[in-house]
Amino acid sequence: MFHTHVKFPRNWIVNPNMGMICPDNYVEPHIVESLFESVRQYQAMLVKDYEAFVQVASQTGEDSSWDSSDVAELIIKESKGHDAASLSQSEKALLAVRLSRKYKVPADQISFSLGVPLHVVLQILGSKEYRMMT
Repeated sequence: MFHTHVKFPRNWIVNPNMGMICPDNYVEPHIVESLFESVRQYQAMLVKDYEAFVQVASQTGEDSSWDSSDVAELIIKESKGHDAASLSQSEKALLAVRLSRKYKVPADQISFSLGVPLHVVLQILGSKEYRMMT
């Protein structure tokens, strides 16, 4: 599977779907836990690429929930350095679709982070016009 000549200990756990060795096999979990506030923060540091984070979470069946600071970072990343307050309504609409589709951010978090009423975000996410533009 790993195309290596090195023999791994028999007790190491491998996730065959992701083709990776479980990190618990080669790091001390209590040390890692003391460095990060949560498992999600540790995973985000491992995979700072948010798209990869979403993909890994979906492949492992984990929740890819976002807190408000994560979504704020995504907004800045996706809007090339601008925060939500500096975006126009049409930019926010396009960004809402991108956040939902690309990162699986729930509508209520999009609404809160962009400062757009939830019913408007839900209309945008259901609109064919915006879905085709992103």
